[in-house]
Amino acid sequence: MQNTAQARLDGMIQTLEAKLEKLRVMRSAIVDSELVEEMKELFAVREEPGVSMTVRDKPLGQNARKVIAFFRKHNNEPADLFVIAQETGISRDSLRQTVYQTHLDLFERDGKVGGRRRSLFWLKEGVTTKNGRGR
Repeated sequence: MQNTAQARLDGMIQTLEAKLEKLRVMRSAIVDSELVEEMKELFAVREEPGVSMTVRDKPLGQNARKVIAFFRKHNNEPADLFVIAQETGISRDSLRQTVYQTHLDLFERDGKVGGRRRSLFWLKEGVTTKNGRGR
């Protein structure tokens, strides 16, 4: 049993050392500004239609698109999950998953409204609405 645990730890150490070596190579490469520009182009984020963000590392799912459309329709006015769910047809559980976890980077929220624990959501500044403006 001790040999198995030791073997697993040795494997983990090898994996981490390999990652560390890659990071060292990257660190030495960023001194070359031309290479940095090439890397920026190589890793450029392709924007989803109608969504403009500086960093976007996940594709938008159908629910995220519906929520963005909801906020566009309502000029990015803050809304609670109940209202968003009713109008978009997204279940409240799926909606919670979208705004709290999957696409947390797209939404702002105010957690206490009117003395109740009711959150209001709206699109973050970097996410544009149809007319090109954020909230």
